[in-house]
Amino acid sequence: MVKDQTQYSLLEAYGGLSAVFISKYFWWAIALAVATTFSIGRFDWAGLGIGILPALIGFSIAAFAVMFALLDKNARDRLAIEKEAGAPPPLLKLFATIGWVLIAQTVSLVYLIFIKVKPFPHRWSEEALSVINGLLTLTGNILLFYSLLLVISVVLYLFDTIALFTSGINEAVKELQEKQSKGG
Repeated sequence: MVKDQTQYSLLEAYGGLSAVFISKYFWWAIALAVATTFSIGRFDWAGLGIGILPALIGFSIAAFAVMFALLDKNARDRLAIEKEAGAPPPLLKLFATIGWVLIAQTVSLVYLIFIKVKPFPHRWSEEALSVINGLLTLTGNILLFYSLLLVISVVLYLFDTIALFTSGINEAVKELQEKQSKGG
């Protein structure tokens, strides 16, 4: 059964949680976070993320604007047609990808702000605080690196969508040229 576009949730259109966990961006984020978390010491990683993420969120929002600026109504209509049965149309997939990136970046920013302003109770032992701090730092670094790497995903998906749109234009031009060469 073909789903109506309104029947897709953002996560479904993105590919579900499995798309997150099989994503090379997610695994690179984990690798980078593990490699850096325990080597950066007292570096203000939360402050760095708080400084970077608003600009990345702005870039991701601008990606929506770019798509509307580049694609006219006919192009959006063509990209809104389901290409594979049961799969979301390319336009919905594009917006789900950018939407997922915005959610990940916003969650990361909120997490980093929380870490930056939330002091831990002093009644905990030094060992407990050290373990908790290490886990919170690792989680924060995973979120930060994932948010940074997802920008690559947005750029590549924008490129793929424009390439798909361009190939559709090229096919239409070829058909028109063939008709003209046949005298039609």
